[in-house]
Amino acid sequence: MTNVIAYFIILSLLFVSCAKKPECVPNRSHLPLSKQATFVESSSTVEVVIKATGKGCGVESAVDDAKKAALWYVLFAGDRPILKTGEEREEFERVEKLIFSRVDDYIRWQSEIKGKRTEGAYTLVTLLFKIDVGLLKDDLRRREVIKTTEEILEEVGYPVIYVAYEDKEGKVAATTIQEYLQDRGFEVYVKSGSEKIDRIIKDVTALEGIADPHFALALQAGSDILVKVDVATSSRKVAGVKVDKASVTVEAYQTTTGKLLASSTGYSPERKVTDINSVIQEAAQDAADKITFQIKKEWTRILKKGRPFKIVLITENGNEAIDESVYTTLKKISRGRIRRTASGKNVFTYLVYVKGINNAFELYKVIKEKYGGFGPVEKVMDTGYLLVLRVRSDDMS
Repeated sequence: MTNVIAYFIILSLLFVSCAKKPECVPNRSHLPLSKQATFVESSSTVEVVIKATGKGCGVESAVDDAKKAALWYVLFAGDRPILKTGEEREEFERVEKLIFSRVDDYIRWQSEIKGKRTEGAYTLVTLLFKIDVGLLKDDLRRREVIKTTEEILEEVGYPVIYVAYEDKEGKVAATTIQEYLQDRGFEVYVKSGSEKIDRIIKDVTALEGIADPHFALALQAGSDILVKVDVATSSRKVAGVKVDKASVTVEAYQTTTGKLLASSTGYSPERKVTDINSVIQEAAQDAADKITFQIKKEWTRILKKGRPFKIVLITENGNEAIDESVYTTLKKISRGRIRRTASGKNVFTYLVYVKGINNAFELYKVIKEKYGGFGPVEKVMDTGYLLVLRVRSDDMS
């Protein structure tokens, strides 16, 4: 009996020793074997830092796979992928192999290995990579995979953006956001809340119950979109070393309606700095990167329905007949897309959506031509998409 047991033990050990060890199969695809990657920060207007884990049969192949994983992330993953539509992803398939074979062209910097482990027969390594998304997008545009910002927005018109801030830290963030947006073709103004507001603008916003002076200033500047910037910073000691971090919250509003179009918060890494402005700039870059796509998407959607104009009518003694005549004229021009927003003793305000008219002066000329009530209509002010009109009661017949 003892001999039989010994025989089976020896036989079992023989089978175990003959069993195949796990085998690592090299990745023959141009795509990454691992798709483990996360966004870290926007390091500039055209560069992002990605943390990626690669998988391979050794450290070298795992690092190569990590590079591809980082590139895959900026193309397909996260909340701001370069390839946003099904059509773009289909177009990318014809150049996919070429782009991934050029992965080193898009990497501006890579860290030392931050982590290493084994998983069966495979080696996994984690690194940080700085990816030049500007160059990558340029390549994809040249190969007609994605449309340029110019191609998209020239069809509907670029919005003019007013960036508002309150304090010194806000100015640092606002200036960084301005540079980011200007790099993408937008016309941008950066102002604090201490600018002088025109009396008419002040009266209009007061009538509509708008207490925030930034909306009045954005209207006065003739901007389409008001971007409000808020900065928060904090410090603490880690192992006896003072480290700082910042967050920048950005909210984008449609100037004429006050509707919130987009909002996002950007964050800096926590690190030792000699100037707090450096982490504020990093957080602002992150916020600007997040919000730009939202602004373009919302503005394109808005203009498909018609450009929004704020019309202010000034009369004497609150003449209702003039109000009715102007309202009827605006209703015809906007094809019914009009609403009254507020009215006072002598002032009436309207919001109209009009296609094919690009600014308030052009709209004034159309109103003047089509107006059939008591008149004539006079232009008091036009700026961007705000038009202030006057019709005198003593001109009534």
